Amino acid sequence: MRFTYSAVYKLWATIMRSLDDTIAAVASPPGGAARGIVRVSGPDAFGSVARFFR
Repeated sequence: MRFTYSAVYKLWATIMRSLDDTIAAVASPPGGAARGIVRVSGPDAFGSVARFFR
């Protein structure tokens, strides 16, 4: 498989743009549990989570 410069650049630009996003994901295994874990990452991670603990 060969990639052209423009295809590689478009992929790189998409990846770099997504590094500025704040994301959240459930990290707990499926099923019942005593606690749930949510992973949060990104530039506004602290601000996003702080709203739930006011």
